Amino acid sequence: MIKHTAKIGNPLKEDTNLGPVVKLSAAGFIKDQMNLAVKQGAKMMINESKFDYPKEHKNYMIPKF
Repeated sequence: MIKHTAKIGNPLKEDTNLGPVVKLSAAGFIKDQMNLAVKQGAKMMINESKFDYPKEHKNYMIPKF
């Protein structure tokens, strides 16, 4: 049963729940932190393929934990 879904997209649109990280360098930092967490034993719980987001923009981050 799906209780809630999130809409990823343009943060200026009212129906958007998740938007891009403010800077590409911030997205890189977050990805590095997520990779470190996995190396230290964290388990990714959310499959990125379940999210429809603009993959050509590298500053969109999908929640994973």
